[in-house]
This record gives sequence, C-alpha cells and structure tokens, in this order.
Amino acid sequence: MATQDRSLNRYQSPMGRCVATALVIVSGFHLAAQKPSEIDYSIHLSPAFTSSEAKFVREALQANDPACVIWPDEATQRVVVRTTMPLERAVLQQQIAPAGLSVLSIDLLLPVDPQERKAMIMAAAGFPRFNYTGNLELDQSHYAAAKATWIDADPARYAEMIRALNAGPTEAR
Repeated sequence: MATQDRSLNRYQSPMGRCVATALVIVSGFHLAAQKPSEIDYSIHLSPAFTSSEAKFVREALQANDPACVIWPDEATQRVVVRTTMPLERAVLQQQIAPAGLSVLSIDLLLPVDPQERKAMIMAAAGFPRFNYTGNLELDQSHYAAAKATWIDADPARYAEMIRALNAGPTEAR
C-alpha cells in the first residue's frame, strides 16, 4: 500500500506553482515601479584637483546620496556622478570650498531615449514622483497635491523644468 504524501509543500500541485509564480511576477513589477530615477551629472571643477582633493568631492557627493557612483577624472577636471538625489550647486560649492575647489558647472548627462530623458530632467528638478500603493484614486490625489505644492513653492524652477522638457535632446542642460 502506497503512503500518501502529507508534507505541507503546497507548491507540488500545478495550482500552487501558478500562485507562487504569479506572486513572484507581481512583486517584481511592484519593486521596479518604485525604483528611484537615476540622474547623471558632469561636474566641472576649478582649479586643477588631485586625487587627494577628489576625496573632498567624493565625501560631499556621498553626503547628498550615500549610494551614488562617482567617477573623478583629473585629466579633464570633471567628476561624473550617478545619483538618485538632485544636486544643488550652492550646497556642493559650500562642501568642497575647504579643499580650495570651486564648482564651475553642473550639467545633466541626458540619455537619448525620450522617456528616460524626461524622467531624468524631472528627477533632477526634484519634481514629485507618482507612488503607486494599490489605491489608485488616493495615489492620484496625493500626486496632484504634491505637484501643486511643488509648482507653487518655486514657479521659476517649474518653468525651467518645462523649458528643459520641451528642448531638443542636445539643447537641454
């Protein structure tokens, strides 16, 4: 007489495997939707910096976003950084001033893809993001309120963001 398998492994049945697969797929989409936008900047510094002075720049950028990725290039006196947080020139200047460095420019490195370009411009401006929590009506009302508050707080920044969004791929900075 064969013994019946009484294990609690519910994934042995085809229905259990389907449910498990669906949960993995749905959770993967939720995580991808919540990923913060990455922003790529090229920062031009003066005077010429050495690797020891680049340490001050690295610390200043990591104070803004500890997870940022930084590529200093002494030959061009530029630092490329990939971050999820918008950079403010005045804040960065204040942080690197003790090293005797100054920020000449902070430029966005924009992707060619129009959707990625739009997302990067909006993220760099600090524009609110839509956060999906499962309640679409509530999420939309929160997003609308956040946008209105952001626009009212700094209309000039909003106008600059719109200008950048409407500019061609080679025109935006």
